[in-house]
Amino acid sequence: MIQCLTALDREDIIGSKDYYYGENTGSNYQQVRDYAIKNLADKLVVYVKSTMNSKISENAGKADEQIESVIQTYSIGTFKNLQEIKSAQGGKLNVFVYIKKSDVEALFNERKQLIADIYAQAVKMEASNNIGNALKYYYFMMILMNSLPDERVEYKGLAYHTLVPARIQNLLQNIDYKIISSEQVSDKQKDLVFQVSYQNKPVVSSRFTFWDGANQILVEAKDGKAVLSLIGSAVKMNKLDFATDYEYYDCRKEFKAVADLWDIVSKPEFSNKVSVPLTKSVMKEAQKEPTPVNLNSGKCPPEVAQKIHSETERVIRLLNINSVSEINKTFEKDEYLKKTISNLMKYNRLRVQKNKGAYDINKTYDGWEVRPVPVSLTYPTLHKQSTDYLVLNFDENGQFTDISLTLFDGIYQEYQKSSSSEEEWKCNQVMIKFLEKYRTAYLCRDMETIETLFSDDAVIIVGRMLKKIPSNKEINFTQFDKQPDIQYLKYTKSQYLENLNRSFTGTSDISLGYNSLKVNKQNNKPNSFGISMRQNYHSSVYSDEGYLFLLVDFSEKEPKIYVRAWQPSEWSEEKMIKISNFRMN
Repeated sequence: MIQCLTALDREDIIGSKDYYYGENTGSNYQQVRDYAIKNLADKLVVYVKSTMNSKISENAGKADEQIESVIQTYSIGTFKNLQEIKSAQGGKLNVFVYIKKSDVEALFNERKQLIADIYAQAVKMEASNNIGNALKYYYFMMILMNSLPDERVEYKGLAYHTLVPARIQNLLQNIDYKIISSEQVSDKQKDLVFQVSYQNKPVVSSRFTFWDGANQILVEAKDGKAVLSLIGSAVKMNKLDFATDYEYYDCRKEFKAVADLWDIVSKPEFSNKVSVPLTKSVMKEAQKEPTPVNLNSGKCPPEVAQKIHSETERVIRLLNINSVSEINKTFEKDEYLKKTISNLMKYNRLRVQKNKGAYDINKTYDGWEVRPVPVSLTYPTLHKQSTDYLVLNFDENGQFTDISLTLFDGIYQEYQKSSSSEEEWKCNQVMIKFLEKYRTAYLCRDMETIETLFSDDAVIIVGRMLKKIPSNKEINFTQFDKQPDIQYLKYTKSQYLENLNRSFTGTSDISLGYNSLKVNKQNNKPNSFGISMRQNYHSSVYSDEGYLFLLVDFSEKEPKIYVRAWQPSEWSEEKMIKISNFRMN
């Protein structure tokens, strides 16, 4: 069939009504081909114009130009049935590209498949009560659907044009916000803790905004709780008007097509307003006395548990004082803790929540830990407030050794329950704790730790430190179809670290979060695990998104990281680096 197509004469194609075509002449092949494809895309505009006009943003400019921009978001350049004829014209190269009109539908079906893939992710998120990510994915589908010429978007038996808006509206209507505690920090600051639930279950993750009288503030809720601070004149507000976030504008680059379409197509709006009264009766009900530190000691020996209890109270008291001089005095003989705690406070404006409840003492591979300690983080220049959790780490004797911010407390619980054996849980716990340390390094702007992680050497996870050592194993990489080669990954890694280093210097606020985390075993090596996670990095001067992959080996005494792959921006499931790409000898 391909041989038959390429044998067609250029004039025959132009005279036929069965093809779209475009051409260009010049010196550089790639440039000439790109312009020829653009010329073909101009003709596709006519094909979709009649049905696309209603889907174009009113503020986007001339309809024809915007429809052309929509067409450019499709992968026309790599479309498998796109053919070309090259010829010489007056000493220059002419490139003539063409495609059967009947094949164009397959181009739109590729986008429908992307919509179907995102829908599958959204349904999983909704099932796990991760309402924020479910809303984000459903809304991204709406953006993609508005790039299709069909009024009705149906694919493989599902009518997405009616199904998705209904799911978004249902989620928004059933999110509930309830004040559970209030603290008058000062005359000019009041902290409120909200319970955020969906169908009477804690929401794993969600976001909402409110107007504090001066700025629109973004608040992140985690594991069913959200902490927000009312500053200045806002302490006198008698109600809060929340808007549950469903657009996730700052995450649009997660899918390149969504980012490209954002300012072109119409974006649907949904009712997302919730009003929460701050009347005297409501606030009086929320005024609860701070509970003392209560530790569930589990298997921890009583004498060690008592020491951990005292150390936990001491650290929390120190954090609440928020005094650099006190931190320096307390940890004058421990440069690592002094620096880490100071930077946690300095860069994240961390506050420990007064109404704490119970913390758990858990056994770790090198000692003990206390989790989760609920805190709030504030980033003024990003107009963002976030609920988060601390983990305090101790050695075997109960001596305080390290401090980290968690990913999600729910992730810890999920992997603890799903581990099939004690040995598997130990591996999962090490990886989760390492990722928590990795995230903390970003939020403390510890470039040394981050560069160690991304080094080309193997990295040993030793307690609170990372140590580079020569690799003692042969790691073979197999590139599958559509995946980037290893050299490209190294290039993006170096660019990423360069941008990150610049961002750390002179940047007021930095926020780092994760959308997903997957841990997989290597089939032929039961002690080898692959970690994949979606990372979102935002600062006042630089933002980045991508997938981080780590290959971790537990076959020796100390866990070792042998592979770190950074894939920026949008990567489909088939393009992502996985543990199956590597063979360890």
